[in-house]
Amino acid sequence: MLANFSLQSALDEQRQKDLYRQLTPIRHGVTPTIDIDGKTYVNFASNDYLGLATDPQLIQAFSQAAKTIQQVGSGASHLITGHTLWHEQLDTTLAQVTGYERALTFSTGYMANVGVIQALCGKDSVIFSDKLNHASIVDGAILSRAKVMRFGHRNYSQLEQLLSQSSAKQKLIVTDHIFSMDGTIADLAALHALATRYECALMVDDAHGFGLPYQAYKKAQPQADIYIGTFGKAIGTSGAFVAGSSELIDYVTNFARSFIYTTAMPPVLASVTETSIAMSHTDTLRSEQLLANIKQLSQGLVQQNWQVGIDNQIPTTAIIPVVIGNNDRTLQLANALKSRGFWVSAIRPPTVPVGTARLRFCVSARHSEQQISDLLTVMQTLK
Repeated sequence: MLANFSLQSALDEQRQKDLYRQLTPIRHGVTPTIDIDGKTYVNFASNDYLGLATDPQLIQAFSQAAKTIQQVGSGASHLITGHTLWHEQLDTTLAQVTGYERALTFSTGYMANVGVIQALCGKDSVIFSDKLNHASIVDGAILSRAKVMRFGHRNYSQLEQLLSQSSAKQKLIVTDHIFSMDGTIADLAALHALATRYECALMVDDAHGFGLPYQAYKKAQPQADIYIGTFGKAIGTSGAFVAGSSELIDYVTNFARSFIYTTAMPPVLASVTETSIAMSHTDTLRSEQLLANIKQLSQGLVQQNWQVGIDNQIPTTAIIPVVIGNNDRTLQLANALKSRGFWVSAIRPPTVPVGTARLRFCVSARHSEQQISDLLTVMQTLK
């Protein structure tokens, strides 16, 4: 009986703490604008960093793939009959663009992180996790039943201290590359050095970097043992993947429950994702525009004396947080921006630590210089 689960009291408490969440149906659009209840907003809340989600070339590719494949759903999990030639082609492309031996697609980024960590680790493993890692990493670690050692955000001295005190044989360091609520960047070279020194495996979640100018790992750089990327952000579609050695991919195929026990993504989506990946890696003008937009907004906010970022460094990624602290004030600012035609997310605990509620601005290559300038003008009036 649900009456025994105190649902309403929990919801009432969320409202009292200014933490209540609800869905907002979007009529049309992703970036740069969205339509809600007949009103158009400039959208600074989407992860569509390159503006590919509504790109006419991709829409045409989707339509053509549907006609060619003549199939909507995959109809089964990958290991039954859901793994099509289009999934296989996408896996091959992902291995090529990341520089790994092989890759394997998942239905979502959450499922990729949870599935891989749970498959690899058990009660005899130790996971070393950055305190600001994504919730999917946190949940994967919990489900694995491994011992979890958390280190301060990008505090690699503390990480080394924890590593030096561990006698475990199975050690896994896990980190976001671009931290989703902070826009900060992990020092992958430092992490690789520590993983090598202390004989650990290294797993990097590049959800907010894959397909962008600052994607993790360039040629000739040491790579993580496990690389996670997603399609629902810069790539503009949906889904995710893990890349690594051939042995790792075989292992994940056999032991990752979130891969084994779920329906494969639609083959049409796999096909159009391959097209989008090619665009993201070859359209340099789009990437250059994104970097210019990031610079314009981040520097403008800094000049207005907002608390931009969490570490006194001007953000260089498409995620630009303005830390407010108080939940109620953060919501007031987000609502004020909406009243002036700008859609910006108010991020509150438990998504971020208590006392660090923030406005999270997400920049897209599709934003115009004028739209960013207009946003800065409004932000100045709210200071």
